[in-house]
Amino acid sequence: MAAVVKPFGPSIMFDSVSDELVTRLNDAADRVLADDRMSRMLDWSQHLAGNVYKEFLVTFANETERQVAFVELKGKVLQYYNGLVAEDAAPSRATIGPDGVRFEAMWMVSQRAGDFNPAHRHGGHFSGVLYLRLPDGIENEWEREDQPPSAGIIEFIDGRPNPFARSCYRVQPRPGMLILFPAWLLHTVYPFRCCGERRSMSFNVVLPQLTD
Repeated sequence: MAAVVKPFGPSIMFDSVSDELVTRLNDAADRVLADDRMSRMLDWSQHLAGNVYKEFLVTFANETERQVAFVELKGKVLQYYNGLVAEDAAPSRATIGPDGVRFEAMWMVSQRAGDFNPAHRHGGHFSGVLYLRLPDGIENEWEREDQPPSAGIIEFIDGRPNPFARSCYRVQPRPGMLILFPAWLLHTVYPFRCCGERRSMSFNVVLPQLTD
């Protein structure tokens, strides 16, 4: 029996997080953005590729808030890892639990009109981006584009352009959307024109069992 298979290329996971987590993270970002001194103290832009308004480390109001966020996000990371194991795309079939997931870095990205992220990669095993807020006019901007929408959109890039396989993959963000992908996967974010803030949280993940 004939079959079409896709034996090459990276896998990306799309999921949603709870409204509670989105609210907690937006509240944390609001606290920093409202305090110039704190935003300077937590500035993380020197470690990142973006040409954006502000990039700063994530802080939580207390340890309970941090643990609630980590439990939900670690669950998503493990779902992604187990999916890769199931499709025989992981370098190991090791069983990994929540304690085997380490967030190497976690930061907020606050973008305004004209800001962008050039094509870049991350460190670690996996990377994630969680969308928290979009400008009110972004959907109208997408509708006005005469090409597939690009304003404020993330694009993943991999492989050689050819007629029968994708080398680029664009994703229109929405609040609450979580994307997990291999940290080495090249990606970029296009600028937008409308007023308002495009806010996201990014993080890198290391699985120590795969490096020991």
